[in-house]
Amino acid sequence: MISCALLQLTLCAHQIGAPDEAASWRAAAEKLWALHRCLTLSETPDARAAGATLRWWETQYTVCLMANCLNTPCGWTAWKLYGNLYLYLLTGREACLTQYFDGLGACLQLFDHATGRLRWGFTPSPAIHARYAAKAPDGAPREFVWKEGWFGECYIEPISDWNRDDPIWRKKWGIDNFVHEIVKCLAEGAYLTAFVHQRDDGSLLCYGAEARADAAGLAVSPLPDADRPTRLVLRLARPAAVRWEGRSRTLPAGLHVLGEPYPWMRPGAD
Repeated sequence: MISCALLQLTLCAHQIGAPDEAASWRAAAEKLWALHRCLTLSETPDARAAGATLRWWETQYTVCLMANCLNTPCGWTAWKLYGNLYLYLLTGREACLTQYFDGLGACLQLFDHATGRLRWGFTPSPAIHARYAAKAPDGAPREFVWKEGWFGECYIEPISDWNRDDPIWRKKWGIDNFVHEIVKCLAEGAYLTAFVHQRDDGSLLCYGAEARADAAGLAVSPLPDADRPTRLVLRLARPAAVRWEGRSRTLPAGLHVLGEPYPWMRPGAD
């Protein structure tokens, strides 16, 4: 609920034209972002969960794993990621940007790049003993069989791609594919978008681009062998001449969106 409220408040702050009203929405969003700190894994060294949201989940209703456990991340982690991105575009706060990309990196690992398999979620819970529904052998009278086993600090597979049976009293399948939320978050926020964040000491944090400061200002270029970004999100600590896409422009300190604007931003917003 905090994640959903955060993303809605920040989105409204971007779309409201009255500055005083937008500022009040932003202030409320910043308070929720701070309150969510205890539910965001921003300090863990485990890249499978870093930046993701902590969620206690009823896995029996989604993948018929008959024990509740943490599901960190899952597709719904994307809601917090939207809030991080929208708040970064309002405030230029570096922690919002790093949480967005750390969490997105954890979420994208739900796609097994070696096999092409889509995984339902990851649990950081260290030890879970549970009965679970597994795929039955071909020719069996039902699509599933019950097994027992240990789970911990592992990915959990979906079952809807092979199961249409009714392992539990609640007929509910398909909800284990909400990983699509991550694809939407990636496409809207980061795909074909470059980010350059200039810290107050002049050092640069880049995602999807390379940047270097020289005597003429700041030069930004796409990563080699990557799709060319159509949008540059740029935070400047001080005024600078910025060279990007063959054009040089002098910009004031602050946050700028160059190129194609985000579709949900107010017309004319920088």
